[in-house]
Amino acid sequence: MNWQLFLIPLIVMFLIQVSKVLFYKGAWDWYRLKRINNYGGMPSSHSAMVTSLVYTLGHYYGTQAPSFAVAVILAIMTIRDAYGFRQAIGKQGAVINQLVKELPDDREYQFPILGEKFGHKTIEVIIGVIIGIILSYLLFRLF
Repeated sequence: MNWQLFLIPLIVMFLIQVSKVLFYKGAWDWYRLKRINNYGGMPSSHSAMVTSLVYTLGHYYGTQAPSFAVAVILAIMTIRDAYGFRQAIGKQGAVINQLVKELPDDREYQFPILGEKFGHKTIEVIIGVIIGIILSYLLFRLF
């Protein structure tokens, strides 16, 4: 097995996550550093990683290989999840938080505040796919 099949997508995902910290518009504080492990944000590292996997498999084994087909299906599922499913979870979190705020004060503090930002916007997914392809290409040239 080519080690690049494993390493290139992981490097792409890592670089994207680090870029979220570097390009975040805000103060250099703990919240900013925690973004390296957060969901959502520009660009989508999940989309970049699975796109890199598809690109890498296509490069080494061709688009007719069964592994390429599996990677494409995995990419579609992952991108759909990053875009749609996690957005729905965020909307549910916002609605639940609003309902909790309407409770009497003595009951309101019994419930945790739920996260509301999990999914990606369309542009974040598209940029993730594009950067995934570009970084994969550059890493091929490097290795």
